[in-house]
Amino acid sequence: MFVGKATMTGASDCGGFTATEQETFTAANGDQLFAAATDTACATSNPNVIHITASVTITGGTGRFADASGSFTTQASAVAASPTATSGTLSGTSTGTISY
Repeated sequence: MFVGKATMTGASDCGGFTATEQETFTAANGDQLFAAATDTACATSNPNVIHITASVTITGGTGRFADASGSFTTQASAVAASPTATSGTLSGTSTGTISY
């Protein structure tokens, strides 16, 4: 399971916005991995789609992730049913290293 809390921090150079996030990833056994992210969201030619680049730093965890460290970058697209929709889908690719 993934839970993230984002805070908008300002405008981005691409005409979108920047944000910071606190993220928690929970394994099936309840062990958790904690991360902090800095995001840049950019508009696309489709008004229902934004492109997101996230730089993520692993900040620790619980259980087997207690001494976790590392970082990764995510490139993702968020798609909503309309420009004013409050839900949609997010898909992307992450590249980096997590040690635990």
